[in-house]
Amino acid sequence: MNGSTNVPGDDFTFSKNAAAIGGLGGSHNTMSLVGADGNSPLFIFYSFGTSSVAPIIVGRHARGTGAAPTATQNTDTLWQLLGQGWGTGWVSSPQIVMSAAESWTGTANGSRVDISTVKNGTTTQITSLTIDHDGQLYAPHLVNKTAASTGSLCWTTSTGLITYDNSSTCLVSSAKYKNSIAAWKTSALTLINKLVPVTFSYNTNLGMAPGTRLGLIAEDVAKVIPNAALPNATAPDKIDPMAIIAVLVKAVQELQIEINTLRGGATPVLPNPVITYIPPVVGTFVPDIFNPGTGFKPVPVN
Repeated sequence: MNGSTNVPGDDFTFSKNAAAIGGLGGSHNTMSLVGADGNSPLFIFYSFGTSSVAPIIVGRHARGTGAAPTATQNTDTLWQLLGQGWGTGWVSSPQIVMSAAESWTGTANGSRVDISTVKNGTTTQITSLTIDHDGQLYAPHLVNKTAASTGSLCWTTSTGLITYDNSSTCLVSSAKYKNSIAAWKTSALTLINKLVPVTFSYNTNLGMAPGTRLGLIAEDVAKVIPNAALPNATAPDKIDPMAIIAVLVKAVQELQIEINTLRGGATPVLPNPVITYIPPVVGTFVPDIFNPGTGFKPVPVN
């Protein structure tokens, strides 16, 4: 159309750029839309009516033939969206692939979506993100920056599965992940006595279950045990529960020493770690519990 010849191999061509026709082409194109030099081709669908009426782009796939289609099979591609650029020719780079996750029947139509990219300096596509048939999210090439803390997204390195953790299953504890392990010499009882348990309710925009909860405030903890508060950018945002547990364990051990001393028994020897936890630095500010809402007041460091 528009005075140009068809792209070689196309059944239909709409072109605003006749000069580009010779550089295009494909062996199985049904239609090509070619924009003019320096212009972005714009493809618009219109719909009018109720809220449920909207433009739809559908990709359909069946085994068999057009005259006699047969059931879609597991892993068959249903729809593929490609981004191509010019290297020494037209080559594909990012793509979104929708495919069958099982062999289809009248009552079973499992599917999945894969998003692929090409890493700089290569020509090999890698699957960056997968949404599986059950809604689970996989990111096989997610960069492992640090161990996740409680209430965070967790990444299983062997499968790429991403899950939300609300316990401590994401925290790594094995010595093989740590270094500079040493016994923590700070008085845990001193720190525990400076922490302020509070009751609270989450803001409604977080989507958390309503109700009063018991816990600690990250900003308060950061003033007493800096390494137990996990930052978001530069400000304390979450609390590392394993660090708090470590402080509680140490406090119980110190109490046992005091109890044994009062009873006149032998003073237990605190165990040394086999292997690295860097002791936190005791903060110089604690919550002003005698004047709630006024923030923090400086106190001497013991």
